[in-house]
Amino acid sequence: MMKRGFTIIELIITITVMTVLLTLALVNLKDSQMQARDSERKEDIKSIANSLEAFYDKDSSLFGYSGTYPYAGVLTSSLLLSKYLPDLDQKDLMTPGQNTNSIVIATNNNQTASGIQPYPSVDQYVYQPLNQSGSLCLNTSSICVKYNLFYKLESSGLIAKETSKNQ
Repeated sequence: MMKRGFTIIELIITITVMTVLLTLALVNLKDSQMQARDSERKEDIKSIANSLEAFYDKDSSLFGYSGTYPYAGVLTSSLLLSKYLPDLDQKDLMTPGQNTNSIVIATNNNQTASGIQPYPSVDQYVYQPLNQSGSLCLNTSSICVKYNLFYKLESSGLIAKETSKNQ
């Protein structure tokens, strides 16, 4: 009488093939998740930029002059955000996976992705408001005529930059 069943070799080959397929599926899932988070970052930055442009285009002057962008403190203060950028969804200020405002203010006026400080991470966006001479706009006495928004793409590790339309 012949016994039916699998040999040890057949079982090892089956387990090996299944392990390889599972590993490939997990790698693809991880890549897809990173790309989805990068897409969310890009959409967040576009939304922030649109709100900043709407602020610039407002007819009424909020700081005593028109045709300006918000100074540094506006994007980091929920009170100022609701007052000056009421159309901006607070969730757009949070990087994927965070539940608090992820915007930080640039500490230098270097406008290159490699020179901006603090260096953007996947967990923070960097807002750099600049005046006509290229210095940072840190308070209401500064007239901000342009800005840069920096963010890091998780899938490639590259630093991306969104600039104001009115530079």
